[in-house]
Amino acid sequence: MNTEKITATTLIIDALLARMSRLERYSDEDDAICNADLDKLDVVFDDNSGKFGLVVDVSRYGYKDGRPDLYRVDFMNGDFVGGNYISTLLQNDKNRTVRTIYETEARKARQTLLHDLTYVFDVGAP
Repeated sequence: MNTEKITATTLIIDALLARMSRLERYSDEDDAICNADLDKLDVVFDDNSGKFGLVVDVSRYGYKDGRPDLYRVDFMNGDFVGGNYISTLLQNDKNRTVRTIYETEARKARQTLLHDLTYVFDVGAP
């Protein structure tokens, strides 16, 4: 694997984690940012699968009392599903919890994303 590609991908991931901190997107035990409240580029943890990932698209519609009643979150985590690495993570699923990572999970999420982006998606400098 190209060292430059790994270095460039690491910088991308570090920028995503810095964004999480700057925009206060980390969850904590008292206040989890999850499901319909997720935003594009959030680094997330899926409690059902036990996997880290990155939100690549969010659709919200059918608002009720100022909150999305219907939503869809597309996610990439290195799993090959349905001919694609990007899968619909949530769609109006009240029983599944996907939340932004805790700050204490950033190191593990960083390692996972480095693997997924570098080796699975072949992202980085040419």
